[in-house]
Amino acid sequence: MDVRVAVTAVLVTGLLIGAGPVSAASTAAATEQSQSSPFALQQGQLDADEVRMNVALQPNGTAEWTLEFWVRLDDNESTTAFESLRSDIRNDPENYTQSFADRMTETAAVAENATGREMSVDGVAVETERQSFAREYGVVRYTFRWHGFAAVDGNEL
Repeated sequence: MDVRVAVTAVLVTGLLIGAGPVSAASTAAATEQSQSSPFALQQGQLDADEVRMNVALQPNGTAEWTLEFWVRLDDNESTTAFESLRSDIRNDPENYTQSFADRMTETAAVAENATGREMSVDGVAVETERQSFAREYGVVRYTFRWHGFAAVDGNEL
């Protein structure tokens, strides 16, 4: 990975940590990591037990981002809270994607200023699901494209 991509990833991670509902550990392009740090998904509705980030870097410098917020559904309170949030997202996804898109657009603008490269964010979407492994989890997944995330110089990112 090019040093410029690593610097941008660290910058973005720092901005995400301070962006309210989005909190995550350091990330590198095309890797998935998790963090055991609670955060509020929306106005204190639900605290995540894990945050997972996946950044898939494309040859043109665009990064396909996936942010997953995992909540253990180990009691009636957490299950009820997740199902309520899930219903809210299903009934009004724009309420959740718009504020998230605004934060990511602001983050891209700060990174654009820091790197001097044009950047933009689009394709913001949110979905929820339940996952069962050794435990039951509720997952809130945001996806988006960050154009200009990596500098492209010929065949090098």
